[in-house]
Amino acid sequence: MAYIKVKRLQLAIIEIIFDAIETPFFYLYVKFEKQFFFRKKDWFEKIFYFYGLNLLIMKKIYASCMALSLGFCLAANAQAPKQFYDAVKAPKHKLPTIQALEPGLEICNFVNEELLNEPASDSLYYFTYGANGYIMGTNNADNTEHAGFFDVTGQDGDYISEAYYYFVFANSSRPANLEKEVYYVVYDGSDDVPGDELARATTTLGAINEEWNQDLLSYVEFSPSIEIPASRKFFVSFDVINLTWAAAAGRDSLCVLGSYHITDLFAPNCWLKSAGTWEAGADHWVSSSTGEPLESTVTIFPSLSCGSLPVKLVSFYTEQKNKDVVLHWNTANETDMKNYEIQRSLNGVDFSTISTVNALGYTSASYSTTDKNAFAFSNKVFYRIKQVNQDMKHKYSNIVVVKQGTGNLNVTVVNPMHNTLQMQVNTNIAQKATIKIYDMKGQFTGIQTIVGLNAGSQTISVDKVASLPQGMYMVDMLVGGAHTHYKVIKN
Repeated sequence: MAYIKVKRLQLAIIEIIFDAIETPFFYLYVKFEKQFFFRKKDWFEKIFYFYGLNLLIMKKIYASCMALSLGFCLAANAQAPKQFYDAVKAPKHKLPTIQALEPGLEICNFVNEELLNEPASDSLYYFTYGANGYIMGTNNADNTEHAGFFDVTGQDGDYISEAYYYFVFANSSRPANLEKEVYYVVYDGSDDVPGDELARATTTLGAINEEWNQDLLSYVEFSPSIEIPASRKFFVSFDVINLTWAAAAGRDSLCVLGSYHITDLFAPNCWLKSAGTWEAGADHWVSSSTGEPLESTVTIFPSLSCGSLPVKLVSFYTEQKNKDVVLHWNTANETDMKNYEIQRSLNGVDFSTISTVNALGYTSASYSTTDKNAFAFSNKVFYRIKQVNQDMKHKYSNIVVVKQGTGNLNVTVVNPMHNTLQMQVNTNIAQKATIKIYDMKGQFTGIQTIVGLNAGSQTISVDKVASLPQGMYMVDMLVGGAHTHYKVIKN
């Protein structure tokens, strides 16, 4: 943009220079024209007329060249951002109500809360990519993930416990697409770009739609809470890689709001992942009308907690047995732990407790319980665990989705792993499986594979594990909408 300003300045200077030359010249020309008015063939007049005309032509030609140069400069400068955006004022409707936190949670900082209050809330817009989708949402520009950058230096908070998202659209033209998964992710921001993945939670487009219909901010709780990096910088995102803007596949609409023209109040924090690479919004999008870069603060609100961490939920996974669902979870640091409430939901929003398991109080422990006839009212069930301390303080686990009809799945993991991860899988129906490897802090290692399972027994090999340091890892296997987890040692 600086180069464009230089070009514009050059054009203005040249205009002034030509005007300075042109004005006295034509003054003389007009003067002599009056004197020789009746002698049109006079040689002196011809000289003035010839040079005056040429000066005028030269001025116009140079101005045209400079304008063309400016146009090329704009095009070249816009090539880095690649796309143009249009700002649309957010429709006036009831402001979403933040879900009330249950007593016991020590939430001490709701970051950027002022964006929800007037006058800042009057400067919230959504941004479009013409008919090609939404900025900070689903589009056909290969933007698969959108994030807000947060620097909480000098602010209260020890852990990232929750996040709220203000989605202005959350729907699909194809009802079946509401079952698609959306991921909420937290990244380390120590280097001012999204770094190591610190936590990930899963929801569905349908669950977000339910919250949207109730005028609620979309809500996610990260369990266990994430310790804020020493730099006090982090990113919170939503991943729409499973959604599509293609009309033929069913157009999925998901978009958060952003501030517009209030950078004096809120630092721009909009980031996006394009073709696998993270970029600041200002480096990727420019206004289609003014050429302004997109400097916006996204309506993602991390909720920070103060105090010490409760019990750590190491893993939480499910297993289908005919019409029943068996829930398994492993914990660490059960000091002062009272019990675990197993909660179930049919829509991913409204949960109720179906069983309670008392805590063993060990340094580490394994638990399981069975939900009998789990699919009596729906072919898809959502589960979470409410972890309750002796002082009645509590936290929730991530939500696990179980879908009926995914078949019986038996998995044996070869332990330990060396250069490859070997898994023996036996299933009674053909289906797709997504396998990811996390470390024991919940950070994604970047190792992922998608395989097609055949009915019967087969061996799956996951490569690229040779570079992993020695230690314990968690294998996440997603089949038919259900996640299962397996511990494995790397030697």
